Amino acid sequence: MKQYWKKIVNRLALIGMIIFFLASQSSAQTIISPSGDGGFETGASFALNGWTAVNDANSKWYVGTFAKSLGTRGVYIDVNATAGTANNYNSNINNNRISHFYRDISIPAGATNIVLSFKWKANGENGTGVDDYDFLRVSLAPTTVTPVATALPSASYTIGTGKYNLQSAAFQTATINLSNLIAGTNQRLIFTWKNDISITNNPGAAVDEISVTYTAGSGCTGTPSPGNTVASSNPVCSGASFTLSLQNATPGSGVTYQWQSSPNNSTWTNISGATSALLSTSITSAIYYRCEVSCAGSPGLSNSLLVNLSPSYNCVCAPSYTNDCSQDYISNVTFAGINNSTGCTGTTPSNLTTYTSPNPSVTGGLSYPISVTTDGDAEGLNVWIDFNMNGVFESGESVLSGLATSFPNTFSGTVNVPFRCFFRSNINACSLSL
Repeated sequence: MKQYWKKIVNRLALIGMIIFFLASQSSAQTIISPSGDGGFETGASFALNGWTAVNDANSKWYVGTFAKSLGTRGVYIDVNATAGTANNYNSNINNNRISHFYRDISIPAGATNIVLSFKWKANGENGTGVDDYDFLRVSLAPTTVTPVATALPSASYTIGTGKYNLQSAAFQTATINLSNLIAGTNQRLIFTWKNDISITNNPGAAVDEISVTYTAGSGCTGTPSPGNTVASSNPVCSGASFTLSLQNATPGSGVTYQWQSSPNNSTWTNISGATSALLSTSITSAIYYRCEVSCAGSPGLSNSLLVNLSPSYNCVCAPSYTNDCSQDYISNVTFAGINNSTGCTGTTPSNLTTYTSPNPSVTGGLSYPISVTTDGDAEGLNVWIDFNMNGVFESGESVLSGLATSFPNTFSGTVNVPFRCFFRSNINACSLSL
């Protein structure tokens, strides 16, 4: 009788261990710990906690003890004058202040319930436009995207509310549920502080207890059904980066991906290294894409997608723009038959407006007057003409530039048209932040 009960007890214990193992497998797994690197408790610098800072000249991110929600340290914005011993920012009359800190995270294949959470506070000044005026922003981007001081990451990478501000006293908790489609990929997590050129409402941003967790997937089963191939942009400009993804996620671990391309939707070639659920790439000619998704050797194909090239007149590089047209806009362009006047028609920042008509009428070898009027605020101006139509606006193709100290202000000059050139009137201001 004792042996019988002993067997029952042993089996119950074994069953209990199995249940515990299965439960632990489905519990949250940690990629960034809020009490370690995510709480800046591993060391007294960004590098010691696995992060990289990219700072503006004045309003900078610091690791320190002044602003924290828990533990010894947090990260926060401060100015050069106090260098991490306060939580202030600087509104400079000449430039917006934009600073970042970031790190790369690896999301295991099959992961689900991927969650980013963090504690934050920031006051600042709010505006109606998506990029007005002072705020904290969070982005999740491919690891090929490197943040640059004075420039916001592309809005396509923004996650969460887009703006975190107007909370100056207590730390708030932000929770962002991330897409399961990033499972099996490496991503760059970016925190950005931006303030504009006027009105300082301290404190600046402070962040602490950053956490990224996920639920580990069980093994995949059956033949995957990835659905449609999806492009972040289509058509695209030659050489411009875009991201391919799949309509349907394939749950479970053990899922493999192989992206393929074809010039004719018939002959397919595996793309070297393209073995994640997402593919960031670029093209110079129209091409088809699809992805082979496999579970235990049983493959399913996504529906192919033709990614086309945009017309060349649409392929201009838009500057980073953080103010609406009440502060920055071009009110008139007059040149070779063009006399185009525009006004401020809203509060949303706009990087670029393409006018396909009227077209200028010029003759090679002759000179033509040009004038451009800026309004809304004191402005810097540069006008390029892509004479050789190679899509690159070299310094030698700048035909008019200047800096206004008042507004409205009209800049005037002369354009000497070469004997041999392609002529169009689009602007590329890739290196400028307006």
